[in-house]
Amino acid sequence: MECASDFPVVYAKTMASEEFYEAQGRTDGAFCDHSDEEKMVFLNTLHETGVRNIEMEATYFGAMCKRADIKGAIACVAMLDRLKGDQTYISNEDKEEWEMRPQRLVARYIKKRL
Repeated sequence: MECASDFPVVYAKTMASEEFYEAQGRTDGAFCDHSDEEKMVFLNTLHETGVRNIEMEATYFGAMCKRADIKGAIACVAMLDRLKGDQTYISNEDKEEWEMRPQRLVARYIKKRL
């Protein structure tokens, strides 16, 4: 899809998980049964298989669309590189800009298809 020219777009796999901390390999939650080394092995394995995003909601949205027999699309924003850390250190201005990118991307795609 050639719809983004003013920001980077990565077409990759998204891994779904049932929660934010342990299932996504984080070590900064209330409970943690794995080491930082195990986390990195997990994240590197995901990266090697083409995963560039981990999230929780898209699976349910996709399932609802399928059950309702309607078309749907999922566009995600990754605000940090988990191979470099688990915390975001970006300005509110950057965060707001990045949050708008999926909407702009999808709007461009729809406009191109019409």
